Amino acid sequence: MSKNTLKDNLKEFFRKELNIEEKFNEKSKIHYYKNWDSLANFNLLLNIEKKYNIKFTSKEFTYLNSFTDIYKNVKRKN
Repeated sequence: MSKNTLKDNLKEFFRKELNIEEKFNEKSKIHYYKNWDSLANFNLLLNIEKKYNIKFTSKEFTYLNSFTDIYKNVKRKN
């Protein structure tokens, strides 16, 4: 999967999972959107694991709380 394809797919995944109507900003961090709280972030990471067939460590679940950090981590593991 190319870099832009992965990034675009992940942005769309975030929009759907977090139920975001407006254009998704890839510089977004947790709490940037009303629907993106700590529980939503946990569920988002679980669903990303399923979608991309990867595993996050417990430490990653703690600090992955921005689109950029999550994208970089998925890219590295994919």
